[in-house]
Amino acid sequence: GAELAAGLRTLAEEDERIGDVRGPGLMIGVDLVRDRGTREPDGALAEALLARCADDGLRVLSCGREHNVVRLIPPLDVTPAEVAEALGIFGRVLSTLPSTR
Repeated sequence: GAELAAGLRTLAEEDERIGDVRGPGLMIGVDLVRDRGTREPDGALAEALLARCADDGLRVLSCGREHNVVRLIPPLDVTPAEVAEALGIFGRVLSTLPSTR
């Protein structure tokens, strides 16, 4: 969980559309926003990210009132290599998606 959260926080430093990374243990939410200052939710970005991640073999869920929080909930026996692979897919897909501002 710590490795996954740390990797997602690194991605957040590189991408202003990640408003927050939160959650206990292996249940982590990534809050996608149009503007980090106003924290305006970006559900369209989350839905596009979910679809493209699925195409690349990473299953993630959305939640939240605006469906803008992407949840990563790996199994308890996830390996460091699998965490690295998931972070790679997530970051690569997010970087290819246009902003919905």
